[in-house]
Amino acid sequence: MQKKRGKEEVEYNQFQIDEQFQGLGNGRKFYIRTYGCQMNEHDTEVMAGIFMALGYEPTNSTEDANVILLNTCAIRENAENKVFGELGHLKALKREKPDLILGVCGCMSQEESVVNRILKKHPFVDLIFGTHNIHRLPELLSECYLSKKEMVIEVWSKRRRRD
Repeated sequence: MQKKRGKEEVEYNQFQIDEQFQGLGNGRKFYIRTYGCQMNEHDTEVMAGIFMALGYEPTNSTEDANVILLNTCAIRENAENKVFGELGHLKALKREKPDLILGVCGCMSQEESVVNRILKKHPFVDLIFGTHNIHRLPELLSECYLSKKEMVIEVWSKRRRRD
């Protein structure tokens, strides 16, 4: 879709929720904690829009959320330490709410060392995906609901194969 802004033509991406995922979030709430730069803030806004289009409601409380995403940054200092510290705090909540979907996304989650650390030290995480897969959020969430025991990973260095 193209629109004119002054003398410039600006191209807008339209996102449409696939029919099979509509209503996926009905009666559910999401919480996104953002670490890092302005691009992460933008990505959080995009993901929030996708969540709401799926029927989820936003919440400001991790305790009320059915899905928690930590949107990470590989550039900002101490972001990695903060994310892993937060995962440590969320472990108890995940124990209390086993159906909670806990995900790590953003550019930090695209680093192989980070994915390996999550796999080794934080196996309670349900979902890992990078910035290039935000548009696949409905499908990734659906996979989490369907594969309760398996972590869903969708990043450049680690892709789960489908048969």
